Amino acid sequence: MGVVDKNDEHYDNKDDFKHYRAFFDKPEIIISYFEKYMNDKTINVEKWLDVTEEFEE
Repeated sequence: MGVVDKNDEHYDNKDDFKHYRAFFDKPEIIISYFEKYMNDKTINVEKWLDVTEEFEE
């Protein structure tokens, strides 16, 4: 099982910060997300877990 974390790096205000996590069982899917990230393409995180609270204090 693979894990991909994604920061929503497109925020102007610290209060707009979001962090998402998703789990995948196929390496092809994980690689496709890394390719999107590396090429500055939009990643649809609608079905991902919002884990922002883990990073807020």
